[in-house]
Amino acid sequence: MQYVLRYRIESDKAGALREWLRENTADIEAHAPDGWHYAGSYFVVRGFGDYDCEMRYDLDDYAAMDSENPPRFNEIVREWQQFVNDATPTTAVLLKSADEVVIIG
Repeated sequence: MQYVLRYRIESDKAGALREWLRENTADIEAHAPDGWHYAGSYFVVRGFGDYDCEMRYDLDDYAAMDSENPPRFNEIVREWQQFVNDATPTTAVLLKSADEVVIIG
């Protein structure tokens, strides 16, 4: 199962965000909540899409959604927020592969 957070980047901060992600990937991976596994961040190319960037996590199961954030993870989120454009809402989706999803109806 994958949790995907999509967001817009503050004007002129895309390069700084990319560098911050490169410098902090190990920290993001090491301090994720229990059951969360950082799967990378992806930038939109050539303006395709409604958002500039997305951050992905593989989740062990639904119970991972209730995991408590480690203190360092909360610090990482605060650092990351300096790059996010607060004027546009972020959006999150929870995805399952076609092999995993249960179709009802």
